[in-house]
Amino acid sequence: NPLDEDGRYNRARISGSPPISLKPVLNEKQRSKINNTDDAEIYKSPTYVCQVDAEFDRQLSALYEKYLSPDMRVFDMMSSCDSHLPNDMWFPYVEGHGMNGEELSRNLRLSNYFVQNLNELPVHLPVADQYFDAVLCCIGIHYLQYPEHVLADVYRILKPGGLLIVTFSNRMIYEKTVAAWRDASEPERVDLVRGYVSSIFVRTPELGSEGSSQGEGWMRGYEEVEVVARPSPSSGVYIARELNQLRRNGLDYDPFYAVVCRRT
Repeated sequence: NPLDEDGRYNRARISGSPPISLKPVLNEKQRSKINNTDDAEIYKSPTYVCQVDAEFDRQLSALYEKYLSPDMRVFDMMSSCDSHLPNDMWFPYVEGHGMNGEELSRNLRLSNYFVQNLNELPVHLPVADQYFDAVLCCIGIHYLQYPEHVLADVYRILKPGGLLIVTFSNRMIYEKTVAAWRDASEPERVDLVRGYVSSIFVRTPELGSEGSSQGEGWMRGYEEVEVVARPSPSSGVYIARELNQLRRNGLDYDPFYAVVCRRT
């Protein structure tokens, strides 16, 4: 295990070029799940369940239209039978990753796909360095027990200037979600994702100590571009009568959160 027992600072080196380093955000307790059954066993049967509502999907498509362009190579990480990509935008190559091959095979937007458990260390995606223009992670970040390690390898496969777009709502398989996420409020979950991203550092020999964030010759691997936080209308509403009225009138919908970053 590359982490010390309390999850304190420990520069864990990740293979790749340039050298990549990370500062752990979570401790072992925060990485724990209620259901410790092997992930491969949990996800071995396809479900074909849509994890978001129509309003979330609309906002997600709008976000992708804002940042993606048709000439991009895209990696859809933690995907399933739907990548939620805009219907009128097609890409030369979309690689998919997930935990169930049958679900991924139903995803018509994927050029290729592979199955891999990202909760097994070391994390190494079977993708060449600096291959993708954009990496997407929709409704999946909360299942990662080592998100810092995953995002470190995502840095490796992104081209310089490439985009990382992490989106999420309040939906989850509760017993398979890490404790840090389960115990956090929705705004705190946004901060968690921002913390994961800011934990990645890269070696920059040309920089001296004045230009570095982590010490001489190191800088952050991602630059934050945009954070989107749109709670649902029912957020903060705890009176059953009012909640039911929102739902009856079709005025309630899933919250939408996004953290958009650019590889430095």
